[in-house]
Amino acid sequence: SQLPISDLTRAFAVNERILIINELFGGDSVRFVDTIRQLNSLQSFSDAKTFLVREVAMANHWANDEKAELASSFIRLVRRKYPSV
Repeated sequence: SQLPISDLTRAFAVNERILIINELFGGDSVRFVDTIRQLNSLQSFSDAKTFLVREVAMANHWANDEKAELASSFIRLVRRKYPSV
């Protein structure tokens, strides 16, 4: 679905949240919650993308082959938080 998301904290099903925490955040649920909180506070996808690249993706090695597909899916979901201009 491509429906807009107003709050990322409610955008993930339980199993999806567990998978993302385990695979993209190294099992660190606090880091995941902090990341979602930060993303919810940003005003544009450009800001969110910069934050994810600088603070999250590189630190958690999202470019690795085994994480890239899930990371792309996560980023597509985050993109829905910000309305197109």
